Amino acid sequence: MGQQQLLLLVLSVVLVGLAVVSGIQAFTENDRKARIDRYFVNVNRIASDALAWKAKPRALGGGLEADYMTGLSMSNLGFSGITEFSCGTARCQEIEYVDGYLLLWGLDTENTHFVQRNRDNTLQVAVYFYGNDPSCVRYRIGWRDDQSVPYTFVYSPDPDVTRPPVTCENPWPEFR
Repeated sequence: MGQQQLLLLVLSVVLVGLAVVSGIQAFTENDRKARIDRYFVNVNRIASDALAWKAKPRALGGGLEADYMTGLSMSNLGFSGITEFSCGTARCQEIEYVDGYLLLWGLDTENTHFVQRNRDNTLQVAVYFYGNDPSCVRYRIGWRDDQSVPYTFVYSPDPDVTRPPVTCENPWPEFR
């Protein structure tokens, strides 16, 4: 084989290698974005179900007269296979859900929120409720490559998700 042919062969192998590496990186990034979108849609749907439950009178199985989201549970939203546990001073519930886990944190508190996370706990999508209407809902999406590092929040329109948004028209009494 001539020197020119050998050079072309090496160059071709390098180019094909670079194409494969960039393809893998593009696939990984698109997979991450697709999972974030899927989790966001799931949590958004569940948040809508929770707000619908809150708007329904207690006589019909809803939580209209309750303070905050008091009385909300995974079973109220139609889920089964629920594990209940203590998370600090509040109660929490968890189910296996869409290639991961769905958690309802802070039952019967003013800081009720849903979190969906994947099985290896590297992706989380959270929705926080601060009032009776959709303008009082906040979202936070976090991603991390390793469980030993904190989440990098890739989407959080408001820097402080521990307070209701300024657009919240009907916040819980504690936040007024």
